[in-house]
Amino acid sequence: MSTITNLSIKFPSRKMAEIALTSLLRVVLQTLTNPIVEELGLLWGVDNDIDQLSSTLLMIQAVLQDASKWQNQGRAIGVWLARLEDVAYDADDILDEFATVANLRDVASGSQSSKAYKLRRFFSSLDPSKIIFQHDMAHRIKQIRKRIDEIGKDALILRLRESDGERAHEVRRELSTSAFTDVSRIVGRDRDKEQIVSFLATDPLQCNPQFLYNPQLRIIPIVGVGGLGKTTLAQLVYNDLRMQTYFDLRIWISVSPMFDAAQLAKAIIESLTLKPHDKMQLNALQVILANLLYGKRYLLVLDNVCDDSNNAKDDWNKLLVQLTWGAAGSTIIVTTRSQIVASNMGNISNYPLQGMSKEDCFSVFNLNAFDNGNPYAYPNLVKIGRKIARKCHGLPLAAKTLGGLLNSKLDEQEWNAILNSDIWKLHSTEDENGILPALKLSYLHLPSHLKCCFAYCSLFPKGYVFNKDKLVRLWMAEGFIHPEGCIPMELVGQSCFNTLFQRSLFQYAHGHQQNKSEYIMHDLIHDLAQSISVGGHVRVQDAKMKNTKKTRHLSICDKVEQGMFTASLRSKNLRTFLLLHQRGGWFEQVPSEMFDKLKRLRVLGLNNIFNIRKLPNTVGDMTHLRYLNLSYTSLYSVPASISNLYNLQTLILGHTNLKKLPNSIGNLINLGYLDLSSTKLRRLPKSVGKLINLRHLSISSRKLRSLPEFVGNLSSLLYLDLSNNSELGSLPESIGNLTALQYLNLSHTQLRGLPELICNLCHLQTLKMENCLLFELPRRTGDLVNLRHLYVASRRNLISMSHGIGRLTSLQTLPSFVVGRAPGCGLHQLNLLNKLQGKLHISKLENATNLEKCNLGNKPDISELQLEWSYRSNLPRDGEAENQLLKTLQPHTNLTMLEINYYSGTELPSWLGDPSFLYLTTVKLHRCLKWRIISPFGQLLSLKGLEINSNSEVRRIGQEFIGEGIVKGFPSLEELRIYDMSNLEEWVSDISENEYPRLKKITIQLCPKLRTMPHQLSGVTTMKLSELEFMGCSENALNSLPRLTSLVYLEICYPDINSLPRTLFQPLCALKTLKFDRCDNIFDPSKWEGLECPISVQCLVIQNFFRLTQLPENGWPTTIKLLQFDCLLKVKALPEDLKNLTALRSLDIDGCPEIISLPEDGLPPTLQYLRIYKCPLLAKRCKKNTGKDWHKIAHVPTLENRFMEARWMKPAGSYISSNLLFLLLHKFGFETSVIYKYKLTSSS
Repeated sequence: MSTITNLSIKFPSRKMAEIALTSLLRVVLQTLTNPIVEELGLLWGVDNDIDQLSSTLLMIQAVLQDASKWQNQGRAIGVWLARLEDVAYDADDILDEFATVANLRDVASGSQSSKAYKLRRFFSSLDPSKIIFQHDMAHRIKQIRKRIDEIGKDALILRLRESDGERAHEVRRELSTSAFTDVSRIVGRDRDKEQIVSFLATDPLQCNPQFLYNPQLRIIPIVGVGGLGKTTLAQLVYNDLRMQTYFDLRIWISVSPMFDAAQLAKAIIESLTLKPHDKMQLNALQVILANLLYGKRYLLVLDNVCDDSNNAKDDWNKLLVQLTWGAAGSTIIVTTRSQIVASNMGNISNYPLQGMSKEDCFSVFNLNAFDNGNPYAYPNLVKIGRKIARKCHGLPLAAKTLGGLLNSKLDEQEWNAILNSDIWKLHSTEDENGILPALKLSYLHLPSHLKCCFAYCSLFPKGYVFNKDKLVRLWMAEGFIHPEGCIPMELVGQSCFNTLFQRSLFQYAHGHQQNKSEYIMHDLIHDLAQSISVGGHVRVQDAKMKNTKKTRHLSICDKVEQGMFTASLRSKNLRTFLLLHQRGGWFEQVPSEMFDKLKRLRVLGLNNIFNIRKLPNTVGDMTHLRYLNLSYTSLYSVPASISNLYNLQTLILGHTNLKKLPNSIGNLINLGYLDLSSTKLRRLPKSVGKLINLRHLSISSRKLRSLPEFVGNLSSLLYLDLSNNSELGSLPESIGNLTALQYLNLSHTQLRGLPELICNLCHLQTLKMENCLLFELPRRTGDLVNLRHLYVASRRNLISMSHGIGRLTSLQTLPSFVVGRAPGCGLHQLNLLNKLQGKLHISKLENATNLEKCNLGNKPDISELQLEWSYRSNLPRDGEAENQLLKTLQPHTNLTMLEINYYSGTELPSWLGDPSFLYLTTVKLHRCLKWRIISPFGQLLSLKGLEINSNSEVRRIGQEFIGEGIVKGFPSLEELRIYDMSNLEEWVSDISENEYPRLKKITIQLCPKLRTMPHQLSGVTTMKLSELEFMGCSENALNSLPRLTSLVYLEICYPDINSLPRTLFQPLCALKTLKFDRCDNIFDPSKWEGLECPISVQCLVIQNFFRLTQLPENGWPTTIKLLQFDCLLKVKALPEDLKNLTALRSLDIDGCPEIISLPEDGLPPTLQYLRIYKCPLLAKRCKKNTGKDWHKIAHVPTLENRFMEARWMKPAGSYISSNLLFLLLHKFGFETSVIYKYKLTSSS
C-alpha cells in the first residue's frame, strides 16, 4: 500500500521565475530607453554598455518566450533562471536610482530648461561628491552588463534559442469530453439541472423578454471556475429524457482551445452525419450545416470554450448565421470559465454555477474514497473525510481528486496527512486530470504581466476581501502595469483586474454584485496562485516565518511581534512588506533599521499598528518606494524627509491623528494617490498645488475649514473627496479649473451653495451632495453633459432641481428629484432621462401639473420608486388633479418597489395592482388619507410586502383586495401591515386554498372600529403565519382571530383588555412558548380564572407589569418547564403555587425590586436552574449559606444570584431576557430552530 509521503510535491519555482522575469525585463528595457538614462550614458561614457545591455536583454527576453519547451532540461535551467532573476532585479534597482537622482535634481532646480541640459550642467561640474557618484554609477552599470553577458553566453551553452515569433506558450490541448456520463455518480446538481431543463422546455415565445433577445435561438452560457462541474451539469441536461423528446437533434462538441469556425462547423456536421468532411472550405461547410439544421429544433452543447480573443468572437459571428436556421426553441449551451466568452456568445443571462453544499461535496468525496464500500463502517475516517471535504469549498473536482487519493486507504494517519496538507501540494506532476491542471487553464492563457498580477495575490490570506482600487495601486507600485499611451496606469490596472475577474480568477465578495469594488478569490484559486509563486512570495501566517534571502515579496498576516519583524530584515532584497493583520503591533516608532536594511522596497504597508506615533527621518532614504500605507495608526506627523520619496505613487495617511503635512510635500511630483481621510488636518500646505500628477485626493477629515485656491492647480485630478468636513462652508472659484475631474464628493458639509464655475467640469461623472445645507443647484448644471451619477442634498433644504437638468441624458443615478414651481424646474425635466436606474424619489409633487410628462414608463432600469407630496404644504390640495397626476406617473413594469406618500387623491390609479408588474415585491401607501377603494394587490405575482397606513376613508376590505385575474390571492405575500385606518370596520373575503400561501406576518394596528377578520385564514392549510401583531383594535376583532394551528410562539401585549377569550388558546396545539407583556388586568387576582394553556406549552414569560402588586396564587399551567418573571415593578411576592409546578426546570426572576422572599413552601425539587437579577431584596435573602431563603434553593444545581440594586427599571422586553430565554430553551432541549411569533398588542 502506497502512502501519502510517496506523492510528488511540486514546487514550480521555475515557472514563477519565467513569469516574473518576462515582466521584469520589460520594465528594465523601458527604463533603458528612457531619454534621461540615455543622456546619462553619454555623459558617463557607458553608452556602449547600455546599448549592449539592451541588446542582450532583448535576446534573453525572446529566449524566455520559448520557455515552455524547456520542460526536460534539468536543474541547469532553474539555476540559469535564478541568476538571470538576480541580475535583472539589480539592473532595475540601479536604473531606477539613475532616473530618481536625475529627476530629484530636476525638481530642485525648478528651471524651465530641458532635463537633458540640466543633467549635463549638473554632472559636468567638478564637485567631488558628484564625481564620486558618477564613477560609482558607471562602475555598477559595467558590472551589470558583464553579468548579463555571461548569462547570455550560458544560454547558448544550454542551447536555449530565441522564439520564432509564435505564441509564447503552447497551451496543451484539453482532453475531449463526452456527452455521456454515469449519472449514478453525480450528486448535488439536481436543482441546477431542473432550472435549466424547465427553462428549455418552455415555449420560447412565452419566455421573459427581459432575458431573451432572439426567441428563434437561445444561447445559454454556464459560467464558473474550473472544476466546478460545468461539463457535468451540461451532461445532465443533455441526457435528460425531457430534452430527448423536446429536441429533434442533440449535438455535443468539445471545443478546442483555439476557437475556429471551420473546425467547429466541421465537428457539428460530422456529429450529425457520422461522416468525415475533410478539406472543405468554411463556405461549403456553412451551406451543409444550414441544410442539416433547417426547420429542426436542436440542442447544441459547446463544452469548455476558453478563447476570448477578438478573432474568436469574429469566428463565432460567422458561424452564428447558420445556427439560426433551426426551428424556434433551438438552444446552444456554452460552458466556459470566461465572462468574456459568455458575453461574446450568449444572448440570455449567464447561468453562474455556484459551489456545492458541504454535504454534497462530502458525498462526492465518499463516492471516490470508498467506491462501493460503506463509508460509515469507518466512523473515524468519515469524521476526517468531512473536514477534508470542507477544504474543497464546494468544488466537486477537488472532492473527487482528494477522494481518489485516499481510495482504498484505511489508515487514519494517511487521511490526516491529506487533511493537514495544502491542496496544491497534493497533485501528481503526471496527473493531467487533477485539481490544479483544471484550474490552471484559465491562468495559462494570461499575458505575462497578468500572470505576475495574479501570482502577487498569494501574499493575501484565504478569504481576504480584495479592494480592486487598492490592489491596482499595489500592482502599479510593483511595476507590473504601465501607462498605455495617454491612458493612465489606474485605468490600465482596472482593465487588468477585469480580465482576471472575467476569467473567473476573482468573484464578487459576499456572493453578489452590490459592491463592485470588493472581491474574493476562491480558496482553490488561491491555492493555484500559491503554487506558482513559491519562493519569491512569502506569506507569514500562524507565527511561521519562512522568508529567505531570495524572498522579494513578504506579507505578515499575524499580529506583528519583535522576532517576526527582526526576521524579516534578513531579506534585504525585499520589494514588498505588507502587514495584513487587523490588530496592532508591538512598536510605537518604526525602527530606523527597517529603512537602513530594506532600501529596495517598492511597497511598504504598516497600517493597523495603532501605537505607531512617528516615523524616523531615514524614511526619506527609501528612494525606490512607490506605495506607503500608514493608515489606522496613531501617527500625528510625518517627517519632512518623506518629501524625498520622489517615486512615491501612493501615500495613505487616513484614519490617523495627523494634524499637518510637511511644507515640502509638493516635491512628490509622481504622487498619484493621497488619502487624508479621517485625520485632524485643518489646512493644506501651499506646495500641494505642485502635485501635478495627483489623480486621487481624499480629505474627508472632519476638520478642514476651507479649500485653498491653489487646489485649482491640480490639473490631473480625477477624484476629489471633501465629504464629512463639518466646518467646510464654501469652495474656491478655482475648483472650476479641475477640468479633468470625474468624481466630486461634497456630502455632509456646511455648503449652502456652489460656485457657478463648477459647471466647467465637463468630464465630471459623479457629483455627491447628500446631507448638505444646499438650497439650489448652479444655474448651469445642465452643462455637465457627462454626468452619470447625481446625489443631491436633503430634500428638506433643496427648493427644486436646476433649470436644464433635463439635458443630462447620460444620467444613470438620481436618487432624489425635487419638483420646483419655477419655469424649467418641473417634472418634465425627467422626460429624456431614460438611462436612470436604481432608486428614484420624486418629492414636492404638489408643484407638478398633470400636463407635465416625465415618461416613467420609458425608464426600465428604475427598480425603486417613491412618489411624494409634501405633508405640510402651503398650496391648496386638489384631489382630482392629484388623481390625474398619479395616473400619468405610471412606471415601467420592471419596478420592484413602490412607495406613495401623502397623496390626497380620492382614488388609486388602475395601474396599481396591474398583474403586468411581474417583479414588484414591495408596495407602501403612507398617509394617503382620502382614497376609498382598495386596489387588487392580490394580482401582483411577486408581491412580498404590503403596507397601508393612515387612511380615514376606507371602511371595508373585500374580495377586490384578492383580485379577479389569472393571478390572484397574493401568491408570494409574506408580510401585510395595516396601520392607523381609523374607519376600517370589516376585512372580509372568500379565501380559497390557493390564497396567501406564503403569508408569515400580519400587523394590524390602530384600527379601533375593525370588527371582523377573515375566519377563512385558518382554512388555508398551506399558510404558515408566524407573527401577528394586533394593537389598538376592538375586542370583537380579537374574538374573530383565525385558528393558527402551526403557531409555536405567542406574545400578547394588551394593557387595556380585562380578559382573554377562553377559546383563544384551544386551536394552538403546537404552541410551546407563551409570553404576556403589559397585561396587568389579565393577571389581577380578583379577575383571575386560571390560565388554560395547551399541554404543548413549555415556556411561560410574564414581563413589564407596572401596576399589578400581586400575582395569582394558583391556576398556573403545570406543563411548563421554563418560567420567567421580568420587570414586575410592584409585585411583592411570587405565587405560592410554584411548588406544584412539577415539570419546572428553569426559573428566571429579573427586575422585580419589590419581591421580598421566595414562596413559603419553596420551589419544586425538579428545578435545575435559578437566576435572580436586579432583585436586591430577594437576592439578599438568597445569599449562599447566610441568606434566610438559602435552604429553599440549596438543592438547585445551577444558581445565578446577582446582588444589584435597580434604581430605575427600563420597561419592555429587554434583549438580555430574550437572549437568555432562547439559551435556556436550548439548554433544556426545547425546540428553538424556528421561533414563530404571534403578538397581540394594544397601545398603552
